[in-house]
Amino acid sequence: GKQKKITYKTLRKRLKLAHGDIFGNLNYGKAKAKGKDAETVDIAANAGAAAGTYALYKALTGAAWQTVVKTPETLDDIAFILSFREDIESIRSGLAGLDLEPLVLDTLMDGVCGGDFAHFTTAGHISAKAARAIIPHLLDRNVYSKACELAEYDHTTGTDFSLEDIRNPVAARAIREALAQVRTIIHETGMRPGRIHVELAREIGKGGVERGKIRDGMDRREDEKKRNRAECAEKTGIANPNEDELLRFELWKEQQARCIYTDAYISPPDIASDRNAVQVEHVLPRSRSQDNSYMNKVLCTTAANQEKRGRTPYEWKGKDNPEWWAEFHARVDALDIKGFKKRNLLMQNFDKYMEGRFVTRNLNDTRYAARVLMAELQKLYPEESGNTGAKNTRRIFARPGPLTAMVRKSWGFRKDRSDDRHHALDALVVGFIGEGLLNRLTKLYQAMEAEGRSRAVPKIDPPWEGFRQDVEARLGEVRVSRSERRRGRGKGHEETIRQVREEDGKSIVYERKAVEKLTLKDLERIKDPERNQATVRSLRNWIDRGKPKDELPRSPKGDPIRKVRLRMGEKAGITVRGGHADNAEMVRTDVFRKDGKFYLVPVYTHQVANKKKYPVPPDRAIVAAKPEHDWTQIDETFEFRFSLYPDSYLEVVRKEGQVEEGYYRGTSRSTGAITLSPQNCHNDEALIPGIGARTLLEFRKFSIDRLGRKHEVKRETRTWHGAVCT
Repeated sequence: GKQKKITYKTLRKRLKLAHGDIFGNLNYGKAKAKGKDAETVDIAANAGAAAGTYALYKALTGAAWQTVVKTPETLDDIAFILSFREDIESIRSGLAGLDLEPLVLDTLMDGVCGGDFAHFTTAGHISAKAARAIIPHLLDRNVYSKACELAEYDHTTGTDFSLEDIRNPVAARAIREALAQVRTIIHETGMRPGRIHVELAREIGKGGVERGKIRDGMDRREDEKKRNRAECAEKTGIANPNEDELLRFELWKEQQARCIYTDAYISPPDIASDRNAVQVEHVLPRSRSQDNSYMNKVLCTTAANQEKRGRTPYEWKGKDNPEWWAEFHARVDALDIKGFKKRNLLMQNFDKYMEGRFVTRNLNDTRYAARVLMAELQKLYPEESGNTGAKNTRRIFARPGPLTAMVRKSWGFRKDRSDDRHHALDALVVGFIGEGLLNRLTKLYQAMEAEGRSRAVPKIDPPWEGFRQDVEARLGEVRVSRSERRRGRGKGHEETIRQVREEDGKSIVYERKAVEKLTLKDLERIKDPERNQATVRSLRNWIDRGKPKDELPRSPKGDPIRKVRLRMGEKAGITVRGGHADNAEMVRTDVFRKDGKFYLVPVYTHQVANKKKYPVPPDRAIVAAKPEHDWTQIDETFEFRFSLYPDSYLEVVRKEGQVEEGYYRGTSRSTGAITLSPQNCHNDEALIPGIGARTLLEFRKFSIDRLGRKHEVKRETRTWHGAVCT
């Protein structure tokens, strides 16, 4: 406990190693080439091999230290209280319960108040009891796994993970879906897999609203990338910038065309990936932070990247060169960089403790969910689960995403996120990563990052010749399986309440619109146009002058006009507090047929929710460009076919004979047309809109099972509030 750090040189002396003996994990040749001694480094990197004990030694010293050091169990109890109790009085009472001498107790409390133990916050991966049982076997020169076995522990197992412990319903459902998928495969093939490799997406723990925000953000990001790709091609001369070149260009713009570390100018042509003038670099080393996000990436010269290696900017130059750090700090402040990226660039305390926090933040949700899934999958092999006394056999393995991406790129596969079959491709790649390849790739990745080449793609031999061609051929046969979303919950109407006026026996809806959003066409919808001619002229003149913000249009009284009321006409929706609110989402669309034609009846959330007002389901089928009261009345002469829900799978034949199939996305109440998306893509850009139902030659619905097989739904029974409609 008298020193925080223990170097390999110190360890050599304590172990009394012969001069020719070396430590296997040190690169002696590389250190010698740089004129350094490889054994002067700390065996536990930045944190120190005995950081906790050293903190107690510094606080106690002298007689107080000699009192407790004789009983290591007491040190463990002290560390436990300091780590897991927060308020001072709780710590004091806990330490007092250890029957410590007054001098020791008072000295420890002085250290608590002085912040000497602020880094006592987390636990190790095994308990103190287990450590004390294992240590004697380690001292007998057994490797860790053998020492655990002799102490009657299985080092391959950890905490019992249970699906019931997951409180997030979205995460729990995702795990249940994964388990159901595996059970389906077992049932279909009659065999259990010899091994199961697991890679879990980070979005698994997100709720519906969060996932909606993520999707919106992804859509905005795709639009931004299109603009940047076009700008990159224009400024750099790269005809079709790839993803790496696009990333370089975006960082280049953000950094105002200069290296973040050296302030050297980066010319546009240097962004091309076939030139090695610049590289994308992780601010906080990826191997230590597990952060591969844009917020942890910068553009720098190749020389700077190779010199920085696995260090933070502060560790690399800032700590020993105050002048450089001041210039770097000012350079970062001058850029339009905010939030996490700025924090990463200027971080000065990325020690082992901080690394742990970063890794936990980036991997915690995925790691726990993956462990739960792996524990549940192991139950598929009860004879090997350890419950019968048989030796536990590993069948389930986790695979890290970064290495999966590395293998996929090396084998020549391009990940197209707009095509949902990229999940099948990832699953296939994950399945081919065995333990031997995983170990080789892990060491290779660490070596590449140390050399500043973490984004390079190494050459990895594929499983067989022609592998990529075989996979791409089969990938085209994959059909994505989605489940119908039959939930009828949600808001009953949109939030905006608009004015309604009775005009000529009709309920006319009006909206308020800000003047800066007005068009000349909108002026035709001004409320009471005859009475407001002066207002209309003022608005038209203001729009013609380019809508000057500092000169708003004026009313006849001279007051500035900020909003105007516009006539919307008759509009579908519901009455709320004497006003009009638009309908919320369609819960479903019911499909009827009569005389060879198909009719669509939309069903909304508020209709499902209000049993009193809607004791029977809606009975009006859409007629294009007609108000609802003029729609077709559905009676007993119409044949009910089925209901369409989000992600119902449909196959239709247009009147021209063109066949369309895909997942149902929605119905237009103004045209009576439905919209589909291709089975492999849920991107709005790939939608198939404007499929008029009334004129279809064929209109069929299918269910897609877990293995992607189509089964036609010949006919369904119409229901309302859980009961069959007569």
